Amino acid sequence: MTIELPRGKLEILPQALYSIVHAALMESYGLVGTKAQGLMEQIFSKEEEKGIKITEEERSVVVDLYIVLEYGVRIPVAVRNIQENVYHHLKKDAGCEDVEVNVHVVGLQF
Repeated sequence: MTIELPRGKLEILPQALYSIVHAALMESYGLVGTKAQGLMEQIFSKEEEKGIKITEEERSVVVDLYIVLEYGVRIPVAVRNIQENVYHHLKKDAGCEDVEVNVHVVGLQF
């Protein structure tokens, strides 16, 4: 993602966005972990990139999260908390103007 500044350009690498999203996830209520979608992702992706898909366009970012929640938490409350954490971290830390966070609950852990 590239941001135009008055005195030049700022390029934020995808690895930085993954790190920001992963940090926001680890602060979230009810989250057990993320789950890789597909065999190739399970084998070849870094731990902090598993279960996170980021699509970038200009200054907008679409984040798809594939998560496992703790059994007994209220799913809508936990998902809303995760969406807000990721949204605010990307706006504050990366300067993203348009952020969409989609959460896919793929499992519960007892």
